[in-house]
Amino acid sequence: ALKLGKPVITANKALISAHGESIFRLVEKNGGNLYYEASVAGGIPIIKSLREGLSGNRIQRLYGILNGTCNYILTKMESEGSDFVDVLADAQQMGYAEADPSLDVDGFDVQHKTGILASLAHGFWVKPRQIFVEGIRNITPLDIQFARRLGYCIKLLGIVKKLGGKVQIAVHPALVPETHVLANVSGVFNAILVRGDIVGDTLHYGQGAGADATASAVLSDLADAALDLKNGSVGRVPPFVPHDQDGAVLPMDKAVSPFYLRLSVIDRPGTLAKIAAVLGEAKIGICSVIQPEGHVGESVPLIMMLHDASDAAMRQALRKIARLSAVKAKPTMIRVETFD
Repeated sequence: ALKLGKPVITANKALISAHGESIFRLVEKNGGNLYYEASVAGGIPIIKSLREGLSGNRIQRLYGILNGTCNYILTKMESEGSDFVDVLADAQQMGYAEADPSLDVDGFDVQHKTGILASLAHGFWVKPRQIFVEGIRNITPLDIQFARRLGYCIKLLGIVKKLGGKVQIAVHPALVPETHVLANVSGVFNAILVRGDIVGDTLHYGQGAGADATASAVLSDLADAALDLKNGSVGRVPPFVPHDQDGAVLPMDKAVSPFYLRLSVIDRPGTLAKIAAVLGEAKIGICSVIQPEGHVGESVPLIMMLHDASDAAMRQALRKIARLSAVKAKPTMIRVETFD
């Protein structure tokens, strides 16, 4: 259809994310158009907002809760104290999760959506392989409990940040301050926070999936296609204004954030000092430490909130900490989002 110059409507986010550049080259060559509002966030008109309503802004930050399945799972884990596996089974029974949930819970669905939004926001095509991705399988009720105790909740975020001449693009669980607007997005709902240099912060919230939300987006595209055909504007509007053609994606190793760290350790003198020494060697500062009472057994949880560090430094420190004899399980690390 595109080779024949016909307008095409699609909700296929994986297609746009992986092949958008070549598809729009085909559109430009043959005079058709591609409409893809339903590819990201269902009934939230975020594609049109970035292409039209916010087109006069340089987008500085974009944070998205873009997968209803993951947000439902994390919300239920927090409200019920249930394990990931149990809540996932419940989500599958209710139709919120597929029989094979890996696309959702491993973060790849959000990776596709975040790539599309990053391309629109920054004017160059972002490939999925350029986006760091980490899912929610390793989140435990204990992490959610301690996050809440520290004043946070855990959300799977798609993150796009303009940092000088680079763009940081990532998908991962993050500790979100409970006072932040995204902390209140629960269940299967989606939300995208966009910060422009002129308008400031704008919030886009609504149903991110489901038949009605998708139908709303497709009908919007259908109306736009009909209007473009009537006005003879098909094929004349590029997918975005290419204003960051020299833009480059910041390697995740260089991303900087505070961190939440949970360890399972033997409760004996000197353990904390050894862990602190490893962190100090990596130039990672400790903000606070929680060692909850009442845990019975050989090992106890040790929770640390850490100051800003690069991902590379943090992962290197984790490898060394995991080799300490007092550490009895693989460390759990979650990034803290400050929304700066």
